[in-house]
Amino acid sequence: MSACFPVDNPAKADQSVRIGGLFSSLNIENHDDDFGKSFFQSNQENIWVITNVNSKLNCNNKQIIKKTASPLQDCTLKDAFVGGAYLFQKEANQWDVDTLFKPHQQQQRHNFGFAGQISENGRTLAISDPSDSAATKTEQACQGIITDQTTPNLKDCSAKWLADRTTGFQVGAVYIYEYNANQSSWVQTALIKPPIIRGLKNPLQNYLFGSSVAMNAAGNLLAIGAPSDSSNCQELLSANESDFRSKLQACLDNPNAHSSGALYIYEKNKQLKWSLTLVSISKKSNEFFSLHTKITTAGDAIAVASLRQLHILERVKSKWRQETIAISGSEVISSIDLSSDGLTLATGHINNNQDCKGITQDEKAPCLATKAAATGGAFVYNKTENGWEQQAFIKSDAPVIKEQFGQNVHLNQDGTQLAVGTDNSDTCIGTFYNRQACIAEAQQRQPNGGAVYVFQQTNNEWQPLAFLKAPQMSTLFGLAKYGSQGIQFEENSLLIFFKSKLKCELFTEETTTCFNKDAPERSGLLQFFLP
Repeated sequence: MSACFPVDNPAKADQSVRIGGLFSSLNIENHDDDFGKSFFQSNQENIWVITNVNSKLNCNNKQIIKKTASPLQDCTLKDAFVGGAYLFQKEANQWDVDTLFKPHQQQQRHNFGFAGQISENGRTLAISDPSDSAATKTEQACQGIITDQTTPNLKDCSAKWLADRTTGFQVGAVYIYEYNANQSSWVQTALIKPPIIRGLKNPLQNYLFGSSVAMNAAGNLLAIGAPSDSSNCQELLSANESDFRSKLQACLDNPNAHSSGALYIYEKNKQLKWSLTLVSISKKSNEFFSLHTKITTAGDAIAVASLRQLHILERVKSKWRQETIAISGSEVISSIDLSSDGLTLATGHINNNQDCKGITQDEKAPCLATKAAATGGAFVYNKTENGWEQQAFIKSDAPVIKEQFGQNVHLNQDGTQLAVGTDNSDTCIGTFYNRQACIAEAQQRQPNGGAVYVFQQTNNEWQPLAFLKAPQMSTLFGLAKYGSQGIQFEENSLLIFFKSKLKCELFTEETTTCFNKDAPERSGLLQFFLP
């Protein structure tokens, strides 16, 4: 497969791509927010959950605010970044906010909304806060799975959070919510934290539990990444083992691999009770295992990435097994994605420096021997009878040093379309057939402008589909770093994170009215309909 980017008529824009609307936060939010860096959807119920990690909106410690005539009457801007999450629901062909979620103890810094997932039926929701602390100064620590029935319970742990925040370490937590159909409202049913917290023995111990979150479509299997966990375990610990709890206690209580990382897998029974069923841990220091985590629709396969290694956890006949995928090159893995059926896998590598362009079968030929620093690249793998095989190596059609192609990668459900985010600095606006067309219109460079390439697989070959830029001058288009998504397919459309001078709020279908040079710079999500 040779380079195959079209270059005919480079100045022609792609008219087959159209913008469907723009999501943004409430105008009362602080302008330096990060609305849209992480988002996830339930297509079945027409629900989008869009988080705002840098929200300073304090709602007097109310955590679930249902939309009413005055839903935010108790909410005011404070100094601390606490985060939040907006649940949008589509009714009568119109998107509107249904519920606003906030963390407990909103007086202090959180990263609530860093990652999360919602079940396909729109009834189970998980939202993470990797910076959440823990009550470890008392005999009854807030660790493991906390509910209204545990000791301490949800209320106890929320009250203790502020006092123990002074310890300064980031443990992390994942909030679990269930939708109560009888009351038409959401209820928090659990707060999940690491099963054992070593704050008393090592007060500087970070976990960053919740840096990655993946949930199957049924909402009864949850994978939570803790890339800074320093536990000392064998690779897999299963709850099916008779001595599971004692082994878990021993390895979690004796760390010797700094920031090796761990993945915790939980399952929910019919009574909505969660339990820890599997722990996967790396023994290599500073590997940050579980930095990225993706799951199939059925929940029978999980892709887990560390800095330089890629693993697949697969469940066969109720038993989990783990294999390491041989990935090309030695560059840091900046992003991964897995198709819903688990047969296609994509990885992004912002530091790839191979001096080639377009789409090839591998990164060695026809690439030149010279290096192009941090132009970036993406790999696509297919699962075959012989295991995982590389299908394509993809780079920009006009690579630029430090462009960091591969900042984000996202596959559509069946793995036939791939979107790749890049730190593109061209100043063209709109949509184009390829980057050459954008270059023909660009007048100057704009650092961190961002762009998104879209590729289509036809007859087992990947071809470019579109090169997307914001419709008005913007920054960070498609660039949601540090574990967040920034790009995601929704059926035949693509949602992309960006920052620009915006004056609209929530959902606006006519996006031209949103961009205003006199408005403050804010973040949002643009929806593009693809051909």
